[in-house]
Amino acid sequence: TTSSYGYGDGHAVMMKAWARVNDTTVLLGDSAGGLYVCEHGGADVRVQRVGSTSVPSALAYLDSGVVFVGSALADSQLVRIGGDGIDVVDEMVNLGPIVDFICIESGLVVCGGSGIRNVRFGVGVTELGAAPLSGARRVWGVGDRVVVGLAGGENVVLGMVAGEVADVTQGMGGLMK
Repeated sequence: TTSSYGYGDGHAVMMKAWARVNDTTVLLGDSAGGLYVCEHGGADVRVQRVGSTSVPSALAYLDSGVVFVGSALADSQLVRIGGDGIDVVDEMVNLGPIVDFICIESGLVVCGGSGIRNVRFGVGVTELGAAPLSGARRVWGVGDRVVVGLAGGENVVLGMVAGEVADVTQGMGGLMK
């Protein structure tokens, strides 16, 4: 359930997720990635912003200030709330939203919100390479290269160079104009 809350300077934030810590404390996550601690006792309610995380779809308080932030829009995180705010303990890569993909010999090339990723599936997802391209909309395989269609009609050719994903558009001899 999503609800609005006026915070401090009067601007409204949309709460996207919550987690119970104990009988008097609840964690709240907003639509901008803000994380809040809400403490209530009797008629008193105190809400304090403790820091920023990925935009949460779910929150789970684990123990000793450690919180899992599950996100459908960004990487999920394991964070620790402390006196200085929030420390990110671990991040789990979110491939979504996936808008296109192609199958290649080593796995999949996925075109999504976080750019282009070459991944292999098995007992987990193993990232073989990544290219953080904004506006990636389509992918095509051309031999051992991947053509990426970007918003605005531009195309980029990616290939593996020395074990890293690299832009090899210039090496295509003008074929990508």
